[in-house]
Amino acid sequence: NGVFTILAGLELASVHRLKATKGALAPRHRAALEDLTDLVSYSANRRRYRRELEAATPPCVPYLGVFLTDLTFLEQGNPATVEVAAPCGGPPRQL
Repeated sequence: NGVFTILAGLELASVHRLKATKGALAPRHRAALEDLTDLVSYSANRRRYRRELEAATPPCVPYLGVFLTDLTFLEQGNPATVEVAAPCGGPPRQL
């Protein structure tokens, strides 16, 4: 949660415009920032974050927002009813 929060703060418009400040960062700090930004990016449905979480040694606390987003799209992306063939060759029913 902390990484997501810190990077969200650094991506605010007022902070993001501080290009000279970001340019003054030491190369290793800039590389760490880019690595963390890549970790939490939305690209490919947070693929890198999911891989890192899967490879992590428990105990670890995952970012709940990823799972809540999955649940939301799972509910919205699938139909509420499914047609099922009735037994004995009758008309299809909706469940």
